[in-house]
Amino acid sequence: MCLSESLIAFITNPSNKPHPFMLGNWIQSLDDKTLAQLHELSNQATVDADSLGHSVQDLIMVVITAIAAEKQIREIPISPERLIEYFEVLSLATTFERFRRAGWLTLHSPLSIDADKNVSISLTERGLQEGPQQWNEMKRFFH
Repeated sequence: MCLSESLIAFITNPSNKPHPFMLGNWIQSLDDKTLAQLHELSNQATVDADSLGHSVQDLIMVVITAIAAEKQIREIPISPERLIEYFEVLSLATTFERFRRAGWLTLHSPLSIDADKNVSISLTERGLQEGPQQWNEMKRFFH
């Protein structure tokens, strides 16, 4: 199943609550292999989306579907520059989820596809002890 199909299945499954939909709820539901795939694709898309071939279309559908579901809108005009920003959000969200699963941080609210939404996280003791070498992965998202 491609990523966008997985997202649509999650959104349309009535047992997946809470509503309204937030991107982070879907990302937390992904198995490790699918999370790694989304992480790899979104990272590559921020650098060279053209190199992804048909996979970039799937990633674009993930972005459009997530925006539509979160904002409850139908028409989503996205410039190429803005699309790269959404790919960066996906990459950061998958990084946060990987770190959460490793026990390095706690997410206090679901992550959004909207980069302007506040993210509430805290480092765990384990994250402070084991994670410092991994923090470089996140530094590129903070200016």
